Amino acid sequence: NLLATLGDILLTKGYEPVLAQTGTSALAQAEQHPLAVALIDLQLGDMSGLEVLRSQKKHSPQTECILLTGHASQNSAIEAIQVGAYGYFQKPFDVEQVLLSIQRAVEKHAIESALRESEDRYRDLVENSRDLICTHDLEGRILSANPWAAKTLGYAMDTLLQINLRDFLVPEARGGIEAYFAKIRKRGAANGLLQVQTATGERRIWEYYNTLRTEGVAVPVVRGMAHDITERKQAEELIKQTERHFRALIEKAPDGIALVGLDGKFMYTSPAARKMFGYAGDESVEITPVESTHPDDLPLVLTTLNNLIQDASLTPILQYRFKYKDGSWRWIESTFTNLLAEPSVQAIVINFRDITERKQVGDALRESEARFSTIFQASPVRVAITRFEDGLYLDVNEGFLESTGYTRKDVIGHTSPELNDWVDPAERIRLRILLEEQGPVRGFEARLRQKSDQVRDVLMSADLIELSGQRCILSVGVDITERKQAEDALIVSETRYRRLFEAAKDGILILEADTGQIIDVNPFLIDLLGYSREEFIGKELW
Repeated sequence: NLLATLGDILLTKGYEPVLAQTGTSALAQAEQHPLAVALIDLQLGDMSGLEVLRSQKKHSPQTECILLTGHASQNSAIEAIQVGAYGYFQKPFDVEQVLLSIQRAVEKHAIESALRESEDRYRDLVENSRDLICTHDLEGRILSANPWAAKTLGYAMDTLLQINLRDFLVPEARGGIEAYFAKIRKRGAANGLLQVQTATGERRIWEYYNTLRTEGVAVPVVRGMAHDITERKQAEELIKQTERHFRALIEKAPDGIALVGLDGKFMYTSPAARKMFGYAGDESVEITPVESTHPDDLPLVLTTLNNLIQDASLTPILQYRFKYKDGSWRWIESTFTNLLAEPSVQAIVINFRDITERKQVGDALRESEARFSTIFQASPVRVAITRFEDGLYLDVNEGFLESTGYTRKDVIGHTSPELNDWVDPAERIRLRILLEEQGPVRGFEARLRQKSDQVRDVLMSADLIELSGQRCILSVGVDITERKQAEDALIVSETRYRRLFEAAKDGILILEADTGQIIDVNPFLIDLLGYSREEFIGKELW
């Protein structure tokens, strides 16, 4: 009758109870139905409720268990607490108190489940990130790091955590570590470029963004994120070098000129051409155009020359690879003119220039644009490009549209004030001011409105970029609404738990799981057993 009555009451309260008459039946039901809370009678027909409690905690540690008994004893209460019971009620009990305990247990289960899910999600992001993520103290000791950091540096994780930050730096950069510590102590954040040395001695360049955390921790901790930009820096330097070289060729030398006869040999090469090909000023070019043209490009060149011989009115322009004296292949752009009929020339005239650097820069630019476009569109987080002056949306990715509920037609060509997407427009202005005064902004929290008018908490990073001569803001945002709600809920739940703990009319002990040492005791148990709080704290029960 009690089982059925409690089941009916729980149904009326909106719960979905699963009923069992025996311990064996209860455990079988628990195997089939994930349980948030288990209400267990201490005296069951086939086994003790404590046995059911142990089995359920072993099978599903996250299930909160509440024991009911008509034969309460201090030993059974202590044993229940030791096994992990959430609550303990003696019959006859106040149904409202039991329902309140169930509600609290459900809330605790929900919060812990949400926290586990959030922690799993962020742990997965950190562990699978291709950025370097770590924490260190203000002495430079590495406290934690993600697998990618260890892999990039070439150390086993346990070895990595025994190395001081300054020891990762290249020798000539180690003198600046104290300035870095001073800056992050003063400002609470630091960013810049870092030259590090891997276990194999390879030098890498990291772009880092670090923040100092002082609240909620025993000692200050620096949270660091870095991106390896070595290849990018090398590519930038290569592009700069090739640009300087290309500029020198254009500014200081005219295009090369060559005359080729019907026999396919050079009749004449200008000083600029010889210099371009790597020959001395008076050195003759003995190699033929056919031998100098890259095999993959030769059919096109020969076909073009044959057509030109047949039709002198053509002036084709070709790009192809040409072998220089040192054996390297360079790209040249040639304009062909048929002057075979001109008595003073009687040759095919080729005006050409070296375009190797131009092609490399163009290829690098196209690859960079393609890479940015791919990252922009594929990113699961919201990314937007807006005009700095008025907040006009120039482009957004799919992540933005999915998280806001807008279509591209709703957004592109409209300003942020038109969409009314900032709950506090002053925050958008503050972000613009920060970008102008300090450059890239990281960890900016904003409350943004979706198309449905629902407000979401978004953690943003932003930077100023220039597009078509206009200053623009590139912003990346991650929705942290659920995380903040979970944090607020956890605070509320902890407050409620403390009140329940202090006001409970049952004795409650909180023990250290490994040692059985008492770390807290509620007033009821103090009054019940007559010990002082100081006599309880620190005692070991096993």
